[in-house]
Amino acid sequence: GCEALESIKIPDRVKTIGKNAFYGCSALRSVEISDSVTSIGESAFAYCNFLKTIEIPDSVTSIGNRAFSYCVQLESVKLPAGLERIENTTFYNCNDITEIEIPESVTYIGERAFSACNKLKAVKIPSGVSVIENSTFAYCFGLENVELPEKLTIISDQAFDRCKSLKSIELPSGLKTIGKNAFSYCQKIEYVIIPETVTSIGKEAFADCSALEIADLPDGLTQIENGLFYNCKK
Repeated sequence: GCEALESIKIPDRVKTIGKNAFYGCSALRSVEISDSVTSIGESAFAYCNFLKTIEIPDSVTSIGNRAFSYCVQLESVKLPAGLERIENTTFYNCNDITEIEIPESVTYIGERAFSACNKLKAVKIPSGVSVIENSTFAYCFGLENVELPEKLTIISDQAFDRCKSLKSIELPSGLKTIGKNAFSYCQKIEYVIIPETVTSIGKEAFADCSALEIADLPDGLTQIENGLFYNCKK
């Protein structure tokens, strides 16, 4: 809550940036983190409204929930090469991020981790991620391209809800479950091929996909909830 603080340099001896450390430092524009830091705590930089770029050193292995949420002008983020988890709402409502490279070391991406990143255009999910959690990329209005890993087995509820610019999605061959509203209001998707491994599709999973013309459903599908293709006018 130091509203006049504009820059900070974390010295070499610091190992941890704790919970809420710079929460609400609304004028903060420059952050230099030394490579002695190994963890960034929950909401550590949340609501730093003027923060535009941040480079997280490779020494960091843990980033807490909401660490950069509501950094509404954040444009560029370098994530550390050894990062294993991106926790819930880490970059929630970071409106100005246009691209982010998720390290191959990441095996977990939490709920709403990138939700409402309106300008994010493309994302590649690392090969070790097996679940897209609830609302992970929901309301990413500018998201056009998503590359999903082959090991992915679950796309959870609202995972890509209202990704209005998403033009196509290639679902991996080992996918088993598609949650409710997983792709609802993805208004530019024209076709979708659902792998034979999928056995369950949740309520309104593709509802209001107004450009959808072709949908290929697997023979082994055992559960289709209400409104799967509701309001898919084509």
